[in-house]
Amino acid sequence: MIKFFQHLKENWIKYGFETLTILAGIIGAITIDNWNEERKEKIQEYSILQQLQGDFETNSLLIEAGIARYQTLDSIIRLTINHTGPEVALPEPEILDSLELLNYARVELVYGTVNLILSADQMDLLSSDPLKAQLSAFPGVNAQYKTYEALSMDIALRQRELHKSYVAILSMVPEFQTKAQVQHESDFLGWLRTRDHQNLVVDRMLQNRNAYEALLKLKDRNQSILDLINSELSRF
Repeated sequence: MIKFFQHLKENWIKYGFETLTILAGIIGAITIDNWNEERKEKIQEYSILQQLQGDFETNSLLIEAGIARYQTLDSIIRLTINHTGPEVALPEPEILDSLELLNYARVELVYGTVNLILSADQMDLLSSDPLKAQLSAFPGVNAQYKTYEALSMDIALRQRELHKSYVAILSMVPEFQTKAQVQHESDFLGWLRTRDHQNLVVDRMLQNRNAYEALLKLKDRNQSILDLINSELSRF
């Protein structure tokens, strides 16, 4: 009987050791799999953060260029307002040339990585909840700016149409001119004095300011996202 219990005890110890060995192996395999999966996700996160960093650094440069463009346009529009009205005199040629610069600003941001992570459901690969929230909201902020940009652009195009009704474009293109042609004369003074022109200039000033202010907000949001990206990259 004593030998039986001794044998039973030895078997328990043997089987218990084998069971622990098997469990340790399983736990070790699971741990390694989890570690490999976490490492894979970290590599993916780092790659996405690097791509986002490149995009938003590029956006910073594009926004700064846009801001400079709006500031230039603001100066030209202010000059134009001073040369409108029913009694305005014809300005010097160099000033008139500036008044005819009916351009507009456009800022096209880089969206490749943001669109990718939003469309491919990769947002969860990012660890930072504040960064994910900012990235999700960024398209809306940009869309708000683009609305004001489109209004400003529309007014500039309407100004161009009005300008063409007073200006002989053929006189500006010598290679299209022939001796057989009788050219119309440009009425720059009539253009500057018309009510429609003055109204468009004032409206353009207002819309240009709205677009400029919206672009400044976009700049702040872009910088906030870039700061969060840089902070996340510092963890690696």
